[in-house]
Amino acid sequence: MSIICHISTIHAPNDVRVFNRECCSLVRAGYEVHLVIPCDDDVVLEGVHLHQCPRLQNRILHMIISPWIAMRLALKTKANIYHYHDPELMFIGFVLKWFLGKNVVFDIHESVPRQLLSKQWLPKIIRKPLAIMYQICEWLFIPGQKLILASKFSQPDYPSTAYLVKNYPKIDEFAFGKGEGHLTTANDIPILVYVGSVAIERGADIYIELAGKLHANGLKFKLMLIGQDAYQCKIKLIARAKVLGVDDKIEFKGRVDHLEAMALISKASIGLCLLRPHPNYLKSLSTKILEYMMGQTAVLASNFDCWVPYVIGEKAGMMVDPDNIEEISDVCMQMLSDRQALNLMGENGLKAVQDKYNWDSEFKQLLCCYDSFAK
Repeated sequence: MSIICHISTIHAPNDVRVFNRECCSLVRAGYEVHLVIPCDDDVVLEGVHLHQCPRLQNRILHMIISPWIAMRLALKTKANIYHYHDPELMFIGFVLKWFLGKNVVFDIHESVPRQLLSKQWLPKIIRKPLAIMYQICEWLFIPGQKLILASKFSQPDYPSTAYLVKNYPKIDEFAFGKGEGHLTTANDIPILVYVGSVAIERGADIYIELAGKLHANGLKFKLMLIGQDAYQCKIKLIARAKVLGVDDKIEFKGRVDHLEAMALISKASIGLCLLRPHPNYLKSLSTKILEYMMGQTAVLASNFDCWVPYVIGEKAGMMVDPDNIEEISDVCMQMLSDRQALNLMGENGLKAVQDKYNWDSEFKQLLCCYDSFAK
């Protein structure tokens, strides 16, 4: 039986792509699977052997020291394939491949250069030089490694031999259909939900302003924000919500387990994905859109060209200019005013995920990547 070791020094142990989709699927396919990742203790979870890798508080020290600790832990598993998920692990991937002769896979979740260009906390003057430096590091260190891309929009940036394993949801990770909290009668209070990092660059302030607009129009509703508070922006969001008189209508759930998040999504009327038009978001699919669709919840998303086939093409929701709060509130009100159309959007989205946008076909590509080492 082949032994696979996944490695990450930055992801959570219950990360959806790393743990739920890839590692758990590999266990069910008959592999012995190890995961070196920051966690509380060494444990076997759903058949996956988790190995505790410390996450240092100092960001610089973490980037320098943690990869070597992770590599030492990974080598103890005596795996046939070492599959890592973080750009900061590129150099140990190089060492594993060229100094130790191991089979190595680099799983590229998103375009790091475009991500660097979008980082609001980085001074603008250094964003492009950092993006160029990162591309040079890739050019130096990743040759000889197998590459997996999570987004088709990254394909032009890498060799044609890279494997595309899109980040589609697993159809068996959620009981399809609406829960009891779904908006079904005229007396129900609609729930708006956002799942993801709660950050300004991801539209967190837009959701607060939307809540203010809906409240000013006399609408009863609840806004639920699910995800990690990035850069402590929650304090600013709460302060703004109080000014708008909607602080009692907003619930910050924090980071929750994926299945719990899906259960909350299934009870919502609209799933929000109003990211701002930063370079990284304009050339990638936000997987939360597909998770809303899987939860049979209508989508209200930014009008990015790359999202149109999923939201408009599948008639699963509506799209707006994320910089136009008046348009956002008008379209949201329009969606909530027609419950039959809203429910139809949810049904369309669910059908699209069941028929096309699911993990089954993507997992086959992951296995093809692994099988290529035997050729």
